[in-house]
Amino acid sequence: MVYFNIADDIKQILDKNLQKHTVKTIRYKLYNIAGKVISHARSIILKVNEEFIKLLQTIRYKAYKESLE
Repeated sequence: MVYFNIADDIKQILDKNLQKHTVKTIRYKLYNIAGKVISHARSIILKVNEEFIKLLQTIRYKAYKESLE
């Protein structure tokens, strides 16, 4: 019988420094990113630190590559 654990798959997508953390810690680090919501010219913009933008883009790109396999 093969067991499938989504949390382990998600950890493989993350950077090496986040792989050692528990799922709860990873969720906290990703969801509790400080940012500022700005409404301007009928647009809503979320401004966050550039470090987090790069992290989220990397996760998104790696998840996309994994989905193609």
